[in-house]
Parts: sequence; structure tokens; C-alpha cells
Amino acid sequence: MSLPSFDGNGKTLNCVSLQIGENKSLRHSMSFLQASIFALLSFTVISCGQRDERKKLSSIDSIWVNFKTQLENRNVKFLVANSLDTIQCVDCGDSAGEETEFYDAHFIFQNRLDKVKHFKNLSDKDFTTHESDNLVRVSYNIPSSLFQDHGYNLIFTFVKVKNKYLFAGMIVT
Repeated sequence: MSLPSFDGNGKTLNCVSLQIGENKSLRHSMSFLQASIFALLSFTVISCGQRDERKKLSSIDSIWVNFKTQLENRNVKFLVANSLDTIQCVDCGDSAGEETEFYDAHFIFQNRLDKVKHFKNLSDKDFTTHESDNLVRVSYNIPSSLFQDHGYNLIFTFVKVKNKYLFAGMIVT
């Protein structure tokens, strides 16, 4: 292959002849470059695929994500419609020393919603879901130096009623 050389005025000075087939060093460099580009593209595609898999939610995860969104939006009508009539909330007692953990769902969502959430924002915390029989448990492992085991678990429970999961409450362990 011949490559022309030009001077600053656009005139051809000479032609450089390059024989790719005979230059092993150039062939090796091109092979290395192609292999490097292929490896980089492969790594990028694989990485993107793995990132997409982490974003995919299971149907059980989506039950919680939808409910959590409505908790954060303070959508009392949705929360009551998707909960049992009486829900468990270990943090919902008042300062007068109530000893019960079970409350009317409408009362709790109307008056003590922040205690059910336990945190100002749940979206920035990782959770796991566990399905067993007709129960779904959503667990948050909360690190804390105030507790003997250096943390605690915040667990939200859903129970299946007539083919629909309803919120049953939250506990802290």
C-alpha cells in the first residue's frame, strides 16, 4: 500500500510504500490492538448486563417497593387498602407506655406513619425479601453501635389474603 507524503502547500513530495503482509511487527501490533478492543468491549457488555440484572426486581420485591413508595408519599388511602385491618407496629406506642403492638391500620397510617417507616427515607437502604408459605418478610439490616450485636433488623411483614399480599406490620429484632 502506498501512502503519499505532502508538503505544507499540498504538493506530493514522495510516496511511502508499506507492505503490511511483510511487516510482522505491524501485524503483531494490529492483532494486539484488535484483541485489546475486543476484550474491552466484552468486559463493557458483560458489566452492563450484570448491572441490569441487579436492577431487576422479583415480584415479591415489587410488592415492597410499591408499598414503600406509598409510605414515603404518605398515601394513607393506598396504605389502608393494602393492609390488614389491624397491623403490628412495635414502634407505634405513645409515650404514655402503651403495651400493645397491634393497632388499627387507619389510625396508624393517619397518626403514626413516621413510626411505621422507622426512618425518614427507606429508599437509600438495601433490603432483602423472603417468601415462606403465605408470608413475605422484608428485612433491613441496620448497623448500630448502640446494640450488643452492633445492629438490628427492621422487618416488614405481608400476608397473602385472597391472592393478594397485605401489609401485616413491622417489628424490630
